[in-house]
Amino acid sequence: MSHIQDKPNQHYVQQKYLEPWLVDGMIACLRERKKLFTTNTRNIASQRYFYNLNNLTLSDCKLIRKIFIEPQKDIELQKMLEDWIIPFENLLFIIKNERTADTELMLKNLLEEVYCTVESIGSPGLQKISAGDLSIVTEQSDEFFCFITYLCFQFYRTKNMKTSVEKSLSEYAYLFNNFDSAFNLMVFVIATLFGYTLTNLILNEEDKCYILKNESTIPFITGDQPVINTHAMDNIEPSELSLYYPLNLTKALLINKDLLENNKCSDDIVSSYNNLIVNNSNELLFANSESWLLPYKISSN
Repeated sequence: MSHIQDKPNQHYVQQKYLEPWLVDGMIACLRERKKLFTTNTRNIASQRYFYNLNNLTLSDCKLIRKIFIEPQKDIELQKMLEDWIIPFENLLFIIKNERTADTELMLKNLLEEVYCTVESIGSPGLQKISAGDLSIVTEQSDEFFCFITYLCFQFYRTKNMKTSVEKSLSEYAYLFNNFDSAFNLMVFVIATLFGYTLTNLILNEEDKCYILKNESTIPFITGDQPVINTHAMDNIEPSELSLYYPLNLTKALLINKDLLENNKCSDDIVSSYNNLIVNNSNELLFANSESWLLPYKISSN
């Protein structure tokens, strides 16, 4: 296991995704609505060993199965979800009495490697959609399925979603040996569940994909929760789904059931979407210039 590369600086927002907001390799940031600064993408939306599995136990795996997999009636879906759990159970069983420096290194970095793969397979679809090309959706190509996987993983892999899921699980959250480690595996199950549902909604034309075109004087901003449900509200479980995902300064992806007659965004519409990004962020907002983040800075006075 010595071939495993140590990557302690683990990002919960893909660095490549943030590239459209870079100016000379730097991105403008607003932290906790208080501190404005400019940095490179390596230093933001990351945490040391964010995807660490060192405290994951076999009991955690069983509890994830009980909460998320056993209630599913679709046998095919159950198998898809089990395919995430079983390899980790096998791994934990093998190493439970033999924790070495190599096994600890693997548990710290294994999910980071998986996310690199998810980002890689989702990249072609992301590039096409960012260019305003929705042909992968209409053609239902492999790129479409890979992009939906990427999108759903990005939706759930963040700090903000970790807090949200922990709250929604209520007393179940306290049954895990270590919720942070359990959540890191849980993401693969709930993101797959979400992707399965979202894919079927799109294929059945219950939900539609739109490219929002920003023709205003204000650029789209993004944050450390870049994929959001526009119907989500604090402490209220949303009954509807409408996914919004800013792609760059002038384009964003919208997935919802409502017919969108006009995809051109005015200043007011762009501002409303930017406000949603602000309200759904955990601690970080991003733009191509500090001036676009200044309106969201809370005065210290």
